Amino acid sequence: NCGIDHFLVKRGSDPFDEFVYFDCSDLGNPTSITLEVFDISGLSTQCTSNVIVTDEVDPEITCPGAINVDCGFAYTLIEYTGIAFATDNCGSINLTWNDNINLNTCGIGFVTRTFSATDESNNTISCNQTITISDNTPLGVTFPEDILTYECGFDIDTTNTGVPIMTGRDCEQLGISSTDFTFFTAYPACYKIVRNWAVIDWCVFQPNDPDGAGIWEHTQIIEILDATAPELTCPPSITVGIDNVFDCQTFVDLELATAMDCSESISFTNDSPFA
Repeated sequence: NCGIDHFLVKRGSDPFDEFVYFDCSDLGNPTSITLEVFDISGLSTQCTSNVIVTDEVDPEITCPGAINVDCGFAYTLIEYTGIAFATDNCGSINLTWNDNINLNTCGIGFVTRTFSATDESNNTISCNQTITISDNTPLGVTFPEDILTYECGFDIDTTNTGVPIMTGRDCEQLGISSTDFTFFTAYPACYKIVRNWAVIDWCVFQPNDPDGAGIWEHTQIIEILDATAPELTCPPSITVGIDNVFDCQTFVDLELATAMDCSESISFTNDSPFA
């Protein structure tokens, strides 16, 4: 009624002072506070209340920067892609993350990694990191070379004649196929094999793409030359009797000659003046 002079305050059994202090150790614990008020005549009165300290301040978080990695890179290993840095005004922080994966069947695309920092009062803040996954190593295809051999019965299996060799192969989905065409009249070869190779990358190939990206084709020629004469077997000599002494002629059936050769195309001739 005559004017207030000053205030004093204390926590629990502590001595009175002009201020009381609270920190993170007081979170969620009701603290008894006594307020004493003095008037200009030195008269005083006290009252007691409880103070409950709450933390409504979100943590602070900084995400690692966006990165671009090669296809096949172990982007799930956080120590390679980076981890968020988080701080809080009160107590420890629980840092978690999850990935939103947007990759095609070839492992190319991007991953959005969301980091979340939660403090002891369940205040949460998040940030995102983008991990772009690209195929930065173009595919190279080296087809097997043409083959010229004089070996009859040469093994034409691809394990012997070669297969396409790929470089820069990481996340491609490749298909490899070959088709053989055999010609026995391909002079001067004993026979010739035309082997058509095709390599296709299903991650890139589009059937109606005018640029023809994602497919490689090559024709390999395998020639088996014949440097050895055929092995000719003649029929045995025969003696034929003639019963008709007037015409002095008869019919004779001769056996055919046979021959073995690398080529299946063999022709026979003879120098007989007869049929």
